[in-house]
Amino acid sequence: MFNENRPKLKLTKTKTQKALDIATFGTLLLASIYAIISYSTLPDQVPMHFNLSGKVDDYGNKNTVWVLIILAFGLCYGLFKLNNYPHLFNYPNPITEDNAESQYKSAIKIMSLVNFMMALLFALIIYQIVSLGISGEKKTTVWSEYLIYAIVSIMIFGPLIWVIKTTVSSSKKG
Repeated sequence: MFNENRPKLKLTKTKTQKALDIATFGTLLLASIYAIISYSTLPDQVPMHFNLSGKVDDYGNKNTVWVLIILAFGLCYGLFKLNNYPHLFNYPNPITEDNAESQYKSAIKIMSLVNFMMALLFALIIYQIVSLGISGEKKTTVWSEYLIYAIVSIMIFGPLIWVIKTTVSSSKKG
């Protein structure tokens, strides 16, 4: 394997990481409870796809909400478990005995944040599908559109900025 020489460390989670983990699964749990409570009032067909301006452009069976919930929990749980194996991650710099702990801790922190942002994104999508299904509205609210854009931007650019910052600071040290 490409990273078999990397040190395998057992790291303890920080309070921030524990809080992010709780927030991740708490967010999904709240979205699931909202869907469960609202399910009986949903029409058979609910909004399933939105164009860039937030207008509904496709509908699907209301049971698809459960698929989203299962997918969200599955993906978030997968990332949660993957954080136990930071030696498997990709890093911009070579991992050595000297830098392994700091690199692993940094990577776990950013993965925990990405996991939370992914949970927020799924929760917002589930909320939109259910609330628009109940109300019959044909367009999402402006605040939810901007929130989705912000979450996706953080998920893309946050790790990218971290990699650039880490690479630059490592090259200055070396």
